[in-house]
Formats: sequence, structure tokens, C-alpha cells
Amino acid sequence: MEEIDGGVWSIPVPIPGSPLRYVLSYAIATPLGPIVVDPGWPGEAGWASLSAGLELAGWSVTDVQGVLLTHSHTDHQGLALRVREATGCWVGMHELDARVLAGYADGSRVHDCNATWIPQCGVPSGAETTAILMDADAMMAACGVIPDRLIDDGESIRVGGRSITAIWTPGHTPGHLCFALEDEGLLLGGDHLLPRISSHVGGYLIDESDPLGDFLSSLGKIVARVAPADVEILPGHEYRFRGIEERAGIVRDHHIDRLREAFAAVAEVTASTAWDVASRVSWARGWEETKGGLRRLALSETVAHLRWLAVRGLLVQTGRNPTVWSVRSNDLTGIEARIRAEVERSRGTAIR
Repeated sequence: MEEIDGGVWSIPVPIPGSPLRYVLSYAIATPLGPIVVDPGWPGEAGWASLSAGLELAGWSVTDVQGVLLTHSHTDHQGLALRVREATGCWVGMHELDARVLAGYADGSRVHDCNATWIPQCGVPSGAETTAILMDADAMMAACGVIPDRLIDDGESIRVGGRSITAIWTPGHTPGHLCFALEDEGLLLGGDHLLPRISSHVGGYLIDESDPLGDFLSSLGKIVARVAPADVEILPGHEYRFRGIEERAGIVRDHHIDRLREAFAAVAEVTASTAWDVASRVSWARGWEETKGGLRRLALSETVAHLRWLAVRGLLVQTGRNPTVWSVRSNDLTGIEARIRAEVERSRGTAIR
């Protein structure tokens, strides 16, 4: 629990069983009562932490005027429905992530989507498929709220004379939003940019989307918007930080390394599936120790990197069950320079 300049409180809300340990929920003071950004993971422990944090700041849950959601993931939005039921407040988020939550409400739709994605990726049949599918279904069906307000890019949310500006930053999710308190020099960044670990960017259908391309464009957009003012970033995990331009550069370099690895893996064994590539690139725990939900995240991240390479003509994508990836040329000369040039170009590219 921490009071931050500008009438903002940071409240850690636990995430059971996660190495992240907690999500950082934020309470923004207004004359009418607080606005809560990302109330946290559903459950009694999370509810107790959020309630206690609001009380330490001088409020009760019933004082909450509205809930803003950076994105649709359960660790961020999971308590929004309970807060709304307790207070009658509004809940706001971007339309694209509101559609995601509407899909969560239909468990069969979630299962069907994942049952399509797994064979697309070339996941071996049997226990591995079942474990990944069950993890995905459990996570996506955990909780979801249908928002009262759809928040647009650049929209100013005004409550009791307080102004909060929404900035659309797709990539981590299609409708991810950051929220700027411009007078106070603060940016509530959700999971767009974290101080130490890299935000997950995954592809959960092999279609025409380009989540990594969107993420890198969003990174350029947010740096251009806030770096000149040396804004302090209040992220969804870990700790607050400054120096967004330097941190963004480190994240870009990380993705360049991953793109190079993915390309090299396909060049080594042509007509590779996403599963094949994921099993040949490096992971912090090693592929064999990356299991269940972590393996699902690794696989989706691999898909996002393969799609980025295919969209830019560096790989050829064919087929559907499974989708396979091939190089146009086995010549690796200059491939890292080409990838780096494309990533740098994304800094000035409009989000699709």
C-alpha cells in the first residue's frame, strides 16, 4: 500500500498461485469519491485487500464512483463486477476488450476457440493438448464483467473535476488502455510496459492479426506521448518507474532477439508448426520445464512472433490444421538487421 503524489493510492491485490504475486490496483481521488483502476483478481483474499486499501486511504468500497479497466485479463478486471454490485458504480473499458469479456461469458465459445487454436499450432494430441486446453478454459471462464461505458482512444474521463485521459495501446490485448493523469505527470500503464519483466504478447488465433506489430506500434506511440515530460509509470505489476524511453528500448531489443530466434528455427526445419518453433527457441525455464499454463503462454508468444515475420514477408504461412511456417530463403545473412529495421520502423507506424 502506497500513497503516490497527485492523490493516487497503489493497492496490491494478491493473485493466488501466480509468480507475479499481486496486481497493483490504483485508487484515484476525486471530490466525489475514488475511481479504481483494475480492482484485481476475484476472490475473498483480493476483496479483503482492496477493501482494506481503500479504508487506509480514507474511503470504503461504497464510495467508489467508477472502475476503469486497462484490459480484460482476470487479474485486472476480476473484481469489477463485485465492486459494481456493492456500489452501483459504472465500469469502463475499451470496446475491443469488452468483446473479449462478452466471449468469456459463453464458456462453450471459449472452449471452441481454444479447440481450434491448439490444432492450428500443431500441439501433439493426448495429455499435453488436454492440459493446455483445460488451463485456458479455466482461466478465461474465471470471471467477466460487461462494462457500462466504452472508452475511446484519447477520451477524457471527468469525475468531480478530475480528468483522466485514455490512451489505446493494443498488443498485450486488443483493447488495452493506459490512463494518463497529465497534470500530475503520471501514467497508469496496466500491462503495456513493466519495469523488469516483458509484457506477454500472444496470438490466440492464427488469423490475419498482428499482435506484436500492434504492441511495438503502441510502444512507439506511448513513448512519443509521455517521454518528453519524464512521466512516472504506474504499472500493473512490480513497481513504479521512470525512464520509459530506455525501458522501451530494452523491450524492443528483447523482441528482436525472439524474432531472430524464431526465424532461425524455421530456417533450420522448414514447414515448422508453432509448436515446433516454440520447442526450439530459448525459455527461461527451458522448454521441458515450461508446462501447462506457462507452455500455453509460450506457444501463444511464439505465434505472435511468427505472425510478425509473416506479415512483413520474412516467412510464408500456409495451411490451417496445422498452420506451417517456411522461410523464403535459407540465407540468414543480414536477417537481424532486417528485423531490427522493421522494428524501428514500427515506432512511427499507425496502429492497424
